[in-house]
Amino acid sequence: SGRSRTIPDGNQPEAAVDLGSFDANPRGTQARLLVRASVTLAVAPAAAQGEIQDDRTIDRVKDAVIWELANATYDEVSSADGRDKVKARMRDRSNDFLYQGQVGGVYFGEFVLQALPGFDI
Repeated sequence: SGRSRTIPDGNQPEAAVDLGSFDANPRGTQARLLVRASVTLAVAPAAAQGEIQDDRTIDRVKDAVIWELANATYDEVSSADGRDKVKARMRDRSNDFLYQGQVGGVYFGEFVLQALPGFDI
């Protein structure tokens, strides 16, 4: 698109964007496991908050979050280390859409796994 990206000097977030709650069936669970996660992005500089909330960007970022939840494996969503990998992929995928800054961190306020009838590990 010809625009240059703004990369913040420090690594401290300056703003947060609450994306809300997401539901997905992780990969390989035959739709018998539901993950519900509330997701907040930490961004810098603060201008990135407005860019993410812009109508042209917010749906793309939310789609990236859902895609990563749905493509995570049971091993990833059921362990702290695995969830960190999923969050890193969400961060990287979201940054693909940004020019006024970047997502430095992804946080789960709520993270619930619900086994549905027929789920077997």
